[in-house]
Amino acid sequence: MYKKNLTEGSIATITSNTTYNYWWVELSPNKTQLLILRSPYSSSIDQFDYANCEMIKSNADGSNQRVIIADNQYSWYAFGNPHWHPNGNRILMIAQSTNSSAPFYLFAVDTLGNNPKQLTTQYSIDGNWSPSGNKIVFIGIGSVGSVPLNFEVFTANYNYSLNQVSNIKQLTSDNTRDQDPCFSPDGSKIVFSASDASITNADLVTIDTSGVNRTSVLDDAGIHGGPLNWGSNGKIYHHSIYIGTTNFTINAFNTNTSSYETFFASASYDYISPYYANINTVGTNTSFIEKTNFKIYPNPFSIETHFIIDKYLNNATLTIYNTDGQIVKQLMNISGQTITLNRGNLLSGVYFIRIAQGNKKIATNKILIID
Repeated sequence: MYKKNLTEGSIATITSNTTYNYWWVELSPNKTQLLILRSPYSSSIDQFDYANCEMIKSNADGSNQRVIIADNQYSWYAFGNPHWHPNGNRILMIAQSTNSSAPFYLFAVDTLGNNPKQLTTQYSIDGNWSPSGNKIVFIGIGSVGSVPLNFEVFTANYNYSLNQVSNIKQLTSDNTRDQDPCFSPDGSKIVFSASDASITNADLVTIDTSGVNRTSVLDDAGIHGGPLNWGSNGKIYHHSIYIGTTNFTINAFNTNTSSYETFFASASYDYISPYYANINTVGTNTSFIEKTNFKIYPNPFSIETHFIIDKYLNNATLTIYNTDGQIVKQLMNISGQTITLNRGNLLSGVYFIRIAQGNKKIATNKILIID
């Protein structure tokens, strides 16, 4: 795994263990941990070895790697595609039981890889959270056509408290093999890879979350796929290959300018599985905040306090971090301009507050709880 600073252009190596291939990485919402998949070393270009992988976590710099789900744990034949919930306290993934003929389903586990909960009972792969964490997009099997051209985009509502999905809807019904969906930062659109049956040509396609307004945003002779990651900067990060012309490269399609950028390319090496993280707009860092008046009263407080914001919030999230950067409380689906926070079981001390809509940080501050 490698990390590239898109501002400075510098590249750092995160892992150098030749025993394994690392083929999936995602940074936690509080920017302190990496969620990674790895499998035994292979020289194959296609590293997505779901049947022989481990899920590991590490510090953000790649140190302190530890297995949280081992190969064949829970008697799963294969698993993969993990994504942090936006609050950082749960992981969405897919798993296949028994053998290679068994269907994949969506599961949720805690951040230690424990307490697996099956979310779907229909074939489900490539699951991904909405920015607020109250919806899931995934690939399922439609009722028309044959596998794999009947792979279609589905969404479901997600209840965090109950840890279950409801209201599953099929959004696409087309003649392409749909894969790797993800939401836009504001949660209004979904992008996915749409290919032929043998994946010799794959385009990037967007739709509204209702399934309408299908648009091919990147349609050429290349194979463009995932994991797709629609960054807070409006760019859709993915890997690509032009068969017979290039190796796998890491690219981004800029939805704001309809332009195309390449970040990793080599005549000798292949690059796959990009993940974009804007460290300036996530977490408790106070830089690059949308200017907003944010008042707290009372502060300090012992029972409850109130946040008043001069901007009307719609489907916003308030996250509370302790001084170690860990999420200790979260209020979701907030609307309006006043938020009331009950102390609940929080201990006395200093906490940091972050209010966001999708991936846009509205305000940060800190509070002091006293006894």
